[in-house]
Amino acid sequence: MEGLDECLDSVELKIPCRPEYVRTVRWLIGELAQAALLSPDAVEEVKVAASEAVANIVRHAYGPGKSPQPIFMRCCRGPGQLIIEIIDRGIGFVAPKPDQQPDLTKEGGLGIILIRALMDRVEYWSRPNVGTRIKMMKKILHETPAEELKPKATVGGDGGAPHRHTVKK
Repeated sequence: MEGLDECLDSVELKIPCRPEYVRTVRWLIGELAQAALLSPDAVEEVKVAASEAVANIVRHAYGPGKSPQPIFMRCCRGPGQLIIEIIDRGIGFVAPKPDQQPDLTKEGGLGIILIRALMDRVEYWSRPNVGTRIKMMKKILHETPAEELKPKATVGGDGGAPHRHTVKK
């Protein structure tokens, strides 16, 4: 997936592989998606996709007797897109094919389908006992210059007291 070499802004994290950090990832990704000027709906989609990917790692990446290793995450704002890359050193998995229907008689297996539905592009790389890397991309459809999102001070009819408002396109 193109884009990681063209980062305008990039944040890299090493996250403990524990359930209590899934919420932290969700919050942080939301902040980064807002900073990348994604629409509110797109921000929510990115938050769900990234937290689902991390939750899957916490639940499935390390089998019994295997000590969980940290999760590595990189979030990159490139020209017209936000890219999130998440890497674990777990047992790996076989991702379903894009056109494969989920087996609803078994528990699990819907997280990858959900991630694919929410993101514009998703790529996986996984090897047994080596780990998994997932790259997720969301297009930034309407980039609004940051200056236009900042509150503006104006003079109102109440003796010159400034009023704050946000200019939206």
